[in-house]
Parts: sequence; C-alpha cells; structure tokens
Amino acid sequence: MKENSEILKHKLSEIREILLELECLKQDIRSIHNPEEEYFERMIKKSSFFYRLYLNYTKLFVIDCHKLIDKKEHFNILNLINFSQSNLNKIDWHKTPTHSSLEILKTKFLKTSKHFNDISLLRNKVFAHTDRKKSEIKYNITLKDFWEVLTSLQEIFREINLHYDNTNWQFQILYEKPTSIKNSFKYLKIRDLYYESFKSDFDIFTKEEVKKIIRT
Repeated sequence: MKENSEILKHKLSEIREILLELECLKQDIRSIHNPEEEYFERMIKKSSFFYRLYLNYTKLFVIDCHKLIDKKEHFNILNLINFSQSNLNKIDWHKTPTHSSLEILKTKFLKTSKHFNDISLLRNKVFAHTDRKKSEIKYNITLKDFWEVLTSLQEIFREINLHYDNTNWQFQILYEKPTSIKNSFKYLKIRDLYYESFKSDFDIFTKEEVKKIIRT
C-alpha cells in the first residue's frame, strides 16, 4: 500500500507543477492577447515583439498541455485516473473514491478530447519539431479551447488530490496587471499630445491632460 501511495503522490506532485505552469502561461497569454484593452491595437497588434512573446507563450502552453493529454506521456491525466482505479484498494486515501466517480472523471477527460489532436499536431509538427510540410498543416483550435482543456484537467486533478490528501487545489494565480504595457501606452498618448500641440495656435498640452492620462 505504501509503495502505491508514494507513486500516486509523485504523480500528483508532478502534474500539479505542470498545471500551475499552465495557469501562469494562460494568464501571460491573456495579458497580451486582450483585444478589449485600449492598448491592444497600438501596443500589441502591430508589435513584432509582443507577437513573438505571444507566440512563445503559446508554444510553451501547447508543449506542457501535451504532457498531460498524450497517452505516451508518463504523467498524463488519463494515466493518473487509470492508476487510481487499478490500485483503488492499494492506496492510502484520505477518502477512498468510488470506481464510478473515477469513471466520471474519465468521461470528463474524454469530453475535451476533441481538441487533443490539434494540440498534438501543433506540438509534434509545428512547435517541438519542424515538419517539412509545416505550412500545409491545418488545425482548428482557439485560445478558448485551450482554456477549456486546462479547466477540465485542473478539475480532474483537484478531485483525485482531494481524495488523496484532502487538499483542494484552486489554480488561481495572483497575477499582476500588465502595468509595463499600460505605462508604455500612456507614454505614447502623452507623446501624441506633445506633437499635437505644435499643430495648433494655442498650447493644448496642459498638466491636467497629462495627469488624466497618467491616472487612467
């Protein structure tokens, strides 16, 4: 019983770290790719730097997510469920799950499997390796789909971990707003005011206008 408990503990620990990293990457991606923000059109959409940053965060997200969904990966979530099921009576649980409850988790995992092929395709043919026909590869997955898969994986992990050691993991990162991006955008707005003042017969570049920009 001790050996199987230690194996499960190790699996949970490794998977938790991957899930935490994925949540951080999700917040990073959302801070950059947020069309609703005022700064998006000028600071993000037209910037090759932020595009590369967004692309690299997405690459890391896909590669880490693949670790949890691919059957060949040692710490994939389905393997975690199957191990828990096959060793149900050989693990020292805080509260032993039922076979049917684990089947429900398996169904939850399979529910988002419609996105797995695209994630694997991106990982294997585009990001981790470069396929010679890379430009011809077709995939249909959005950021919303990524978040859906991640939420499902987090919920499955949380349920099994709760049964194991009674720890209810909440994957909520205390994420600071992208102040550096916003401050850079404020600089651009102040610079616009400055240059605009030369186009007028009177000075429109007032302290109050600058103060208003800084405080927004």
